[in-house]
Amino acid sequence: RWTMWSRTWKALQRAAKQSMEPGKPMEPVQVFHFEGKEALKKWEVFSDADYGGRSQVAWEWTDGRGGGDARFHGHLRLDVDEKSRLTRSGFCGIRSLPPSSGYLPMEACNVVTFRVFGDGRRYIASLRTDNWIAPPGAPPDLWQAVLDPPPGTWHTVRLPLDVFLLTWKGRLVDTLETLPDNRVVSVGIAAACEADVAEPGPFALRLAAIGAERDLSLL
Repeated sequence: RWTMWSRTWKALQRAAKQSMEPGKPMEPVQVFHFEGKEALKKWEVFSDADYGGRSQVAWEWTDGRGGGDARFHGHLRLDVDEKSRLTRSGFCGIRSLPPSSGYLPMEACNVVTFRVFGDGRRYIASLRTDNWIAPPGAPPDLWQAVLDPPPGTWHTVRLPLDVFLLTWKGRLVDTLETLPDNRVVSVGIAAACEADVAEPGPFALRLAAIGAERDLSLL
C-alpha cells in the first residue's frame, strides 16, 4: 500500500511541475535510433503465426546508402491452420522491450515522431504504459493510433499523444483517461489486414528513428 501511494505522490508532483511550466520549451528526445544491427535487439516481433495464423514477419537490418536502416516486413494472410482456435488472422508487429528500469524518456512530451519510409499501407502505432492501479504482474495499458506515412519517400510522421486511443484485445475502451507520458514502457508498430478494410499481401516499412517532442501549439 505504501508503495502505491508513494508512486501516486511522485506522479502528482511531476504533474504539478508540468502545469506550472506549460510554455517551457524542450529539445526533441531521441527514443530509438536505428543505426546498426544491435539496435534491433531491443525489439521483439509477433504475429498471428504465434496462435495458428499463417502471416510471416521479419525484423532485419538492411545495409545501404547512408549506413542502412531497420526493415519491418513480411506477408499478411487471412487464413489459419486447421487446428487453430483463431477466428480471424492477418496481423504482424514489432514492439520495443521494456527498459530494465524506469520508463522511456517521454515525460512532458506530447508528440511521438516516426522517421519512416512507407510502402502505401497504413500501420498501427502503439504505446504501452504502466498501469499503477492494476495489481503486480498485470499487462500494461495499450494505446493505439493510425500511422499513415506517404509511400516511396522518407518522412517524419508526427502523432500527438491525444490521438492514441486506449484499447483492450482489439477493442476501444470507453474512458476519460489520457495517456500518461511519464509511464511509457514500450513503443510498437503493427501491420494488419481485414476483409473490406485492408488487403492481405506483402508489406515493408523502413525505420530510421523514433522520437518524442513537446509541441507548444498543442498545449
